Amino acid sequence: MIASPDEYLPQLEALRKRNKYALAWVMHLTKKTNRHPETNGTSWGWYEIWPLGITVGYWGSSRDDLRNVDITAWNARAADISRGD
Repeated sequence: MIASPDEYLPQLEALRKRNKYALAWVMHLTKKTNRHPETNGTSWGWYEIWPLGITVGYWGSSRDDLRNVDITAWNARAADISRGD
């Protein structure tokens, strides 16, 4: 289970102190795909919190770590706290 977006806010603030371009960046959960398929030919990948580069789970033919997570709601909350709402 993924943590609340609020728990990643300190890391986003630390990134913003190091990188002036990160001030406008909005944190969100992204589904990434590996370019090399599994041995059975199906795709697989991971979930990452952008721009922090934190991997929070994996997905593939036999697994989806975030299957019970409402990614749209998580991203909406992350956008709100990233903007300071």
